[in-house]
Amino acid sequence: MKWREYLLIRKSGYFDSAYYLLKNVDVRRADIDPLWHFIEHGWREGRDPCSWFDTTYYLELYPDVKQAGVNPFVHYLRYGQKEGRRPHPYKLPIPLAKVSLHRANLLPKKLRENIYQAGKGIFNLLPPRFRWRWIFWLYQQFGFLLKGFPHFENWRKSRQYSLPLMFSSSFLVNLDEVEPAQVPGGSIAIHLHIFYPDVVKEFANLLKNMPFPYDLYISTTDNEIAQKCGEMYAQLPKLRNLKIRQVENRGRNFAPLFYTFGDELSRHDYIAHLHSKKSLYNQGATKGWREYLCECLLGKEGQVRRIFTLLRKDEPYGIVYPQNYSLLPYWANTWLANESQGRKWSQRLGISHLPRGYFDYPAGSMFWARGDALAPLFNAGIILEDFPEEAGQTDGTLAHTIERLLALCSISQGMQPAIIKDQLNPSWSSWRFDQYISRPYESLIELLTTPQIKLIAFDIFDTLILR
Repeated sequence: MKWREYLLIRKSGYFDSAYYLLKNVDVRRADIDPLWHFIEHGWREGRDPCSWFDTTYYLELYPDVKQAGVNPFVHYLRYGQKEGRRPHPYKLPIPLAKVSLHRANLLPKKLRENIYQAGKGIFNLLPPRFRWRWIFWLYQQFGFLLKGFPHFENWRKSRQYSLPLMFSSSFLVNLDEVEPAQVPGGSIAIHLHIFYPDVVKEFANLLKNMPFPYDLYISTTDNEIAQKCGEMYAQLPKLRNLKIRQVENRGRNFAPLFYTFGDELSRHDYIAHLHSKKSLYNQGATKGWREYLCECLLGKEGQVRRIFTLLRKDEPYGIVYPQNYSLLPYWANTWLANESQGRKWSQRLGISHLPRGYFDYPAGSMFWARGDALAPLFNAGIILEDFPEEAGQTDGTLAHTIERLLALCSISQGMQPAIIKDQLNPSWSSWRFDQYISRPYESLIELLTTPQIKLIAFDIFDTLILR
């Protein structure tokens, strides 16, 4: 009898072993199978199998289940969900999916590795703007062949769950539901920092989508890029004034924004900031990130008009930026190595409340903003020497700190941020927290046991205490 319950719960995929072990220290210390413990003892002791099922609540609410003396979670999986019974006093029930990840349905491991390598090659050959459309079409049409692939399982499982209200961000905005603005209601400046010459044409095409007159400010470290921009951008539609300056390679995109052009940009009512981001240090792990951000902010005329509606509301948003890129890990939305500088600069900027854990900011540093929302940064007297000399740093610099202060600066000015929902790869979390919550246990095991991985490091203090 118990082994049947074990197989039923295991096959459902809804028993959360990590949650059970985290909540029950004695089980963790005993080093026993958490699901077997739940079936043998846990449910009788009022222990919960996952965050959305309250064992005690279910038994008290439904005396027939209590009188029958059956495992309440098993009852819910077999009958309760179909009958519309509530598994928790305030959390939304999880719709039970018929498809589950179990080894009997997986393709042979060697074949899956070959499919993965072939798919990766095709993915890299496709233009960035079409890659994820192709991936999601593939998942929808041929998902039966992709069981066991970590990214597919994460995508699949994220669509089984209802929106976890306790993690959803009130800052997320569906831009499709926003009326497009007909007039800008103020002066507009766009600042581009261009480090890589191959994106000059890309930005020129994006700027053709601007529906309103604007002044364009371009910073670059290269004289040839400056000349190329002067030739290509001078005749752009809606362009009023063009200013190009060659700058020192220091302070990344933020030194030109707040130091080189700071005085001029601060006089405008609305400011867009984009740059030629490539993140070469992560060897393609976030490929397509720049294209995604730019497409959200300048990809279509209607998109820009809707953003201006958000910036011009009676209670306007101070800064508007895209939801985190789907390939960006969720833990990026913490201070990482920037908290000490963040505290120092927050005092200088007049930011009284500084978050300690996860928080919202425009990861990738591209956005539209109101000039008055960023006034503390423009008025902070930032100079070039505040930034360290360029040495390929990936974290812990003033540029990384300012990136995390942008939304906090807007909030300190009484204006909330608006985070544009990603419609192509949707997530209820602005931080992409579903990467962690929805990931099947089996996919983690498969990932960690691949032959390519030779060493696993786990920073206990940073992960469990600081974050």
